[in-house]
Amino acid sequence: MKLFCGDKEVLPIHPGRVPVMVSVRNRAVKMEDSTYKGVYLYSPDAVNPGCGQVKLEIYSSKGGDPTVKAFDEKTVQHVWADFEAFRRAQTGGTQAASGAKP
Repeated sequence: MKLFCGDKEVLPIHPGRVPVMVSVRNRAVKMEDSTYKGVYLYSPDAVNPGCGQVKLEIYSSKGGDPTVKAFDEKTVQHVWADFEAFRRAQTGGTQAASGAKP
């Protein structure tokens, strides 16, 4: 998976993939398949109104072209608002550390 803020790819803090295996065998069904699910962590300001267009490119483990999901402006604003407390906490922690006396 890739996240884009405008034309710039946003690198995750922690990218990851977890294997998922399916194995079903009974009289009616015999199915075995495997894939991966993505677990990606981004900074609280990765999706922001200044990006312009925000999109995800989602890749299949089987190859081929990625599925592209573009965020509309309302979604970008919603994500930005959801992470306001995290951004405040990061800024407050930085300010408190820089204002501390030795």
